[in-house]
Amino acid sequence: MRVRDRHELAAELAARYRSGSRRDRTAMLDAFCLATGYHRKYAIAVLRGRWRVAVRRRGARTRRYGPEFQRALLVAWEASGYVCSERLQPFLPELVSLLEQHQHLSVDDATRDLLLQASVSTVERTLAPKRKGLVGRRMAQTKPGTLLRRQIPALVGPWKAEDVPGYLEIDLVSHSGEYAAGTFLYTLSTVDLATGWTERIALLGKGQTGVVAGLDRIREQLPFRLRSLHPDTGSEFINFHLFDYCKDRGIEFTRSRPYHKNDNCPRCGVRRIRPPSSGFPTTWGRARRGREVRRAGTLTRTVHPGLPESPCPAQSMAVATIQPRATQPGR
Repeated sequence: MRVRDRHELAAELAARYRSGSRRDRTAMLDAFCLATGYHRKYAIAVLRGRWRVAVRRRGARTRRYGPEFQRALLVAWEASGYVCSERLQPFLPELVSLLEQHQHLSVDDATRDLLLQASVSTVERTLAPKRKGLVGRRMAQTKPGTLLRRQIPALVGPWKAEDVPGYLEIDLVSHSGEYAAGTFLYTLSTVDLATGWTERIALLGKGQTGVVAGLDRIREQLPFRLRSLHPDTGSEFINFHLFDYCKDRGIEFTRSRPYHKNDNCPRCGVRRIRPPSSGFPTTWGRARRGREVRRAGTLTRTVHPGLPESPCPAQSMAVATIQPRATQPGR
């Protein structure tokens, strides 16, 4: 039955339905549902004169942020070192002015106004498709260590001293390319959770003594006292060498829980770092590692600094460490 026929049948039965007895209304309702296929409750509403009103659909809104805005934003994003949207958006007014001053960006007044007025959500929505193709295939090299699980506490909540520098999250970044066999270079990356200060050095392999020696070099380079270390549960960190090193020097040593990557930022959810529901990266060290270390050392296989096809790791890590401090917005 067509829709028009259903409407005509309902108009014929409406007066009789409203004035009929209970038994007559039941019989008319059964016949009406059988003829139209309506649900019983909807059929009652139709026979009582209440029709579904067609909702007028709104047309598509005019696109405000067009290709010119996207191209200009990509230039600013690349110049900032591919920082996250939360850090890039407040930095845009100053960054756009500097790019125009040095003739790296040329936009009209309308596009400049859009860049200065764009919200964090707009910046993130524009950069999200570009960010997917920026980082290649990643291969995790972390293998959980079973030693010292009882001696090294798993820290899930915030740090004891919230705004005191010296509480470092540490992690290793592998430069193995797509094949993890053999020996290749790693980057030992550390992030201070109070100030965002980063230190990185290159290591050949992830031997336990080499990691301890690298951390000792980082401790000497820090502009503040090293108070605590918080790694993941990899065997390169959970071992007696690093445990004894921290114990002898009065450094607090904690770890994350196995297979809980959000534990790697012990201050996640505290005032200085937004909780996971806000869309901000939940692991501060991992976010900065992916943003800076992987782009400096690349994801290509790096075996030895003497190879001509491989960049010198010491120089790459020095640039990756100093460049964000000089050119990127910080806290």
